[in-house]
Amino acid sequence: MEKMRTKYAVLGLVFMLSVVFFWLAINRYLLPSKAQLASNMQIVPHATSIECNPQGECYLHVLGSVGANSAVSGVSGKIVYSDNLEPVRLDSIGICQQSTYGLDQYLQFQDDKTTKTVTFSVSTVKTDNEIKGGNGCIVTVVFKPVNVTTDPQQSKMVLGDSALWKVAGTTNGQRGTLSAQVDTSTILVKITSSSPWPPPDQATGTPAPTITKTPGCDLSKADCNCDQKVDMLDWETIRSYYQAEGKVCDVDADGKADREFTVWLRNNGLIR
Repeated sequence: MEKMRTKYAVLGLVFMLSVVFFWLAINRYLLPSKAQLASNMQIVPHATSIECNPQGECYLHVLGSVGANSAVSGVSGKIVYSDNLEPVRLDSIGICQQSTYGLDQYLQFQDDKTTKTVTFSVSTVKTDNEIKGGNGCIVTVVFKPVNVTTDPQQSKMVLGDSALWKVAGTTNGQRGTLSAQVDTSTILVKITSSSPWPPPDQATGTPAPTITKTPGCDLSKADCNCDQKVDMLDWETIRSYYQAEGKVCDVDADGKADREFTVWLRNNGLIR
């Protein structure tokens, strides 16, 4: 019992620290000016410098801030990107899992390869009383590195001009649109094999442990610890990965904890 109490106390402390680190990060970028009107929304990238692994993905978290009397029900916008990047999907990853406006309906994701511009729209089906205001994450836009020829490879992206964004929501209980004020600072992207993949947990800053393969190890069969056996030790690693508790066993290298239990059940030496 003492061990369990200690474990839960540690987990609680980790959760509290992750929330504190998130708000320190988000408020660094999203402190509204005193002149900000209640019907405005500030939109910023989570960082102006991003690193990603050429075999992995690049995450751009789009953050927002509205006045105390406003709430957000939908956002559409554009992101311009350069060579060696390709937009692949919308998601909610890292800091966007900690605090979000709840815009979980992905209505549009369109990539114009000629202009290298991705257009997206996110919304929600929640009622006016349920939609959120304040500071939060709008969405994570996921890119993948392509045609990487050097290590490191430099690329960049930028949020589109304010006129290219539309924000729907409420102000003082009245439905309408909010004026977008977008930070168009250049976001530098460094594509390098030295960047960890899977990436660090962006909510806590804790590096995610990686599996070092040994000869004869077959991670695709859920041999997570590379001991040439698929057993309960691997199950525990997958469970930790699924619950985001620190360990990683991504059997299909898709960056998500989804099919790992199924693969373990198919290949383990315990249950047939």
